[in-house]
Amino acid sequence: MPHASLRTVETVLNFHGGQKTFYAGTVGDKRRAHVPMPTTILDIRGHESDFSLDKQGFQFANHGTTVKGEQFEDEEIVKSIYYQECAGLVMEKTGASRVVPVSYIVRRQNWDAVEKIEKGMGDLERTIAPVNARYVHVDQSPAGARNRMNDFMKGEAAQLSQSRWAIINVWRPIEVIKRDALAMCDARSLPESQVKETLMLFRSDPKADMEASIDDDNSEDLPTQYDKNATKSLADRAYSVNMGKQ
Repeated sequence: MPHASLRTVETVLNFHGGQKTFYAGTVGDKRRAHVPMPTTILDIRGHESDFSLDKQGFQFANHGTTVKGEQFEDEEIVKSIYYQECAGLVMEKTGASRVVPVSYIVRRQNWDAVEKIEKGMGDLERTIAPVNARYVHVDQSPAGARNRMNDFMKGEAAQLSQSRWAIINVWRPIEVIKRDALAMCDARSLPESQVKETLMLFRSDPKADMEASIDDDNSEDLPTQYDKNATKSLADRAYSVNMGKQ
């Protein structure tokens, strides 16, 4: 890492605990066991320009938006205005010839408050709110990314798979961040051998069949999954922006 003199923060990060599958958008997703590890995080404020997608796998940008505050809760405004703003940003920073926004999540809820409300709920019930992830993770494996592209691009997937493409997340603070700050990992510091694969499953109805085992691969209610032709509609429902507000 550059700038050895950067201010550091000592904290604990939750790493992969060995679970091989989980149901997306369910209460049990947040209850997965992880291994807490003491970690030193670098505060890179003032040196944001030293980081790029091509080198570290993430970068920073000062980018305005016409969408403000509660407007982010309006799906029509986000899809008609904010999607186009984000597409323009990604094209500007990457040189992409085409950008296709596919989904978004507004996270306002406090993890601890949501966890308290969900205390009496079953693992397979749908979570009441899309809170932040309190564990180290990569959103998609190479195989998962290809399947996600297939879900959203359908007829164009075969043609696009022959081109250079990527899935890029755009994060923006709607207000001043005072808790659950976002931490990023320098891709160069993580050997491929240390990445642990976890399979994301989707239930057609997360509240159905509450007695089913989360590892029961023989269930008639076996959810579709990215490795078995997951559908866009199930993915959308699992992490819908309209999951509820607390």
